[in-house]
Amino acid sequence: EEARTARLIEGDGDVMLWSSLEADQQIKAAGAGESRTAPGIWIVEMRFNLSKPFDGDPGVTPPHPILGDHRVREALTLAVNRDRIIDDLFEGRFYHIDSPFDVGWMKCKVEPFTYDPERAKQLLDEVGWKDEDGDGIREAHGVAGVADGTPLSMQMNGYTGYSDLELIELAIQEDLKAVGVDTKLENQEFAVIFGTWDDGSPRLLGDYDILVYDGGWFAEPGKDIYQSMDPGQVPSADTPGGENFYRWVRDDVGEWIAAANSSPDVNVRRENFCKVADAVREDIPRFPILQFGEGSAYSYRLHGFTVSTWEYATWDAENWWVEQI
Repeated sequence: EEARTARLIEGDGDVMLWSSLEADQQIKAAGAGESRTAPGIWIVEMRFNLSKPFDGDPGVTPPHPILGDHRVREALTLAVNRDRIIDDLFEGRFYHIDSPFDVGWMKCKVEPFTYDPERAKQLLDEVGWKDEDGDGIREAHGVAGVADGTPLSMQMNGYTGYSDLELIELAIQEDLKAVGVDTKLENQEFAVIFGTWDDGSPRLLGDYDILVYDGGWFAEPGKDIYQSMDPGQVPSADTPGGENFYRWVRDDVGEWIAAANSSPDVNVRRENFCKVADAVREDIPRFPILQFGEGSAYSYRLHGFTVSTWEYATWDAENWWVEQI
C-alpha cells in the first residue's frame, strides 16, 4: 500500500483502489487527491468453522470442539466491540451492518448483534470454559468432547498486505482476550487463503478455526448465496467449487435458496432470501464486523467519475476525463 500511495502522490496513477485511512490522509495532505466512498457490498466478517479442523476430513462432522457450540459463537459476537472498531479505530469511515443480506434490493433486516462482554463471560462459563488458574485465558472444565484443562485458544486467519484488515484483527483479538479467549493471528498470502481445492486452501479443506476477511455479493446474488449457504455446497473432492466453508448445513436453508433462485418475482426472492438471513443470524456461522465504503482514492486531475455501491472502479469510465496539469 505504501508503494501505491507514493505512485498516486507522484502522479503515476489516478485511482488507488480501497485505500486505507493512512493512505487517504497522506494523499490529501500532499494535495494529490482524496477518497470518495458510498456504502459498499464488501463486508468484513468473522467466519466460524463448525467442523473439527486438521483431522483429515473436510466433512461437516465431527463438530468443532470449541465453535461447534452455538453458545460459544454467540459469546464471541457479544465480546467484540464493533462500535469501537468503526467509530474509534476508523473514525466513522465505515458502516454498521448486521447481515450481508442487508445490501441492495434484498434489504433483509435481522436481530441486531449487541456488545455485552459480561453476557459473553456468562455464556462461556455455562459451556464450561472457565479461568480457574487465573492466567486470564479460560480452560475447559467439563466441556463435552474436550479434555479438562485445554486452553480456550484458536487460530484466526486473514490475508496479508491490507493494513485495515490487520487493524480489525488486532481489535478483535484484544476484545476476545478481555473475556478470556486466546486467538493467535496467522495471516496468509491472498493466493493461499483464496486458493483452490487442488491448492489445499485451508478454508476449502476445513483446516481453520476463524477466518476474518471481506466479501460481498453483487446486484444479482443468487449464485453466490447458493454456493456459500446451500447444504450441498460444503467443499469436498466431489464439490471442489463449493463455498460453504462454515460446514453449516440446514435443509430448510437449501429449500429457501432454491425457492428464491427459481422465481423471477423480486418479492418472492426477497422473502426467501430473508428467511436465510434470519437462519444465519440464529445459528451464527458468520458474524459481520463492518461494511466497507465502496470507492477509492482519486487524483484531483481525474473528473467525471461516480462512486457506486456496486462499482468496480471503472464501471463508468466512459464519463471520465483527465485534466492535463
